[in-house]
Amino acid sequence: MAHSLRHVLKLVRETVEHVRSAFPEVALVWVNILPRFKWRAPDDEYRAINNKLKRVNQFGRSMMRKEGGRVLDVDIDLKTPGFYRPDGVHLSDVGLDMYLDAIRELLLDMFE
Repeated sequence: MAHSLRHVLKLVRETVEHVRSAFPEVALVWVNILPRFKWRAPDDEYRAINNKLKRVNQFGRSMMRKEGGRVLDVDIDLKTPGFYRPDGVHLSDVGLDMYLDAIRELLLDMFE
């Protein structure tokens, strides 16, 4: 089921606010939703989907800063196809190593 960008942003806001109020001591982390080369949509629509994805990520990062959380930034983008497997969706071994290393570094920084 497709939802409007406005609806998705509202869900993100409500979810973050709920988690923060229900668990005030929890460490919140926004992990960017990664772009894809392929979506379950016609090829001409994937750019629009990835642009909306950027807006969701920007909003999520903003919410984390507002709520005192952290942001996991991983330098995986569509400019380097080698980060993805040939299916255009899943990360390659290199992309996955980068992703997991970024998570590891963030966790070490948070809990040292």
